[in-house]
This record gives sequence, C-alpha cells and structure tokens, in this order.
Amino acid sequence: MTYKQYHIIKLNELRRGNLSILDYLQRERLITFEMIEGFVAKTLDVNEAILYTKTRLRTVAQARQLIQTLAYLFTNMSTTEIGRRTERDHSTVLHAKKTVYNLVETDRNFREIYNNLYKTLKHEKRQV
Repeated sequence: MTYKQYHIIKLNELRRGNLSILDYLQRERLITFEMIEGFVAKTLDVNEAILYTKTRLRTVAQARQLIQTLAYLFTNMSTTEIGRRTERDHSTVLHAKKTVYNLVETDRNFREIYNNLYKTLKHEKRQV
C-alpha cells in the first residue's frame, strides 16, 4: 500500500465517522509542502528565495524537481496543486518526477541526496 492510498483510506474512515480527526492527527504526523521545501533547500544549500525563479541553474532546477517529486510522494497534493505552489504547470511536475527517477538510476551523488531526503521525510512522518 502506498502512502497516498493509506491516507485516502484513513480520510474515508474520517468521513464515515469511524475515526476522529484528533485520533488521525495524533497517529499521523503529516508532511507539509513547507517542510519538504526546507529540507531540500538546506540539503542542497539553495536559497529558498530563488527556488521558483525562472533560473535554469542545475542546482536550482534539481532542487525544484526534488521538491515536486517529494511533495507528490509525501503529501496529498495533486500535480496541479504542486505546480501552482512551484509556479509551474502540472506537466512540469510529471516531467520532474521522471527526471528525478532517471537521475536516481544514473547519478550516484544524486541518488544519495534523494535517499537521504526520502529517509528524513519518512522519519519525520513517523515521529508523533
């Protein structure tokens, strides 16, 4: 079961009244978009102010792509919502996911960065 599927099931339980909102929030620490931005910016040493400018510098572009991919994995946001938050189109978010996965397969340094960020976010999610 994926992260998104799990939370969809839990949200459906909330709607049916089988689970209280307080119980849900106590069990799950939800990862926010801002948390992902902060972790990526800090890890890649990129100023958050320039993350969403039109620059195509590799470090900034890869930081944006990581944010978009991790936001897709760890939040309940759609690609359209992520695109709006990153001042991009939803298709750019899909392209970012593809690019990140390709870089994870081919670039050892990028793979380490991605895995560290992924593990950090997974750990944050588990803390209550």
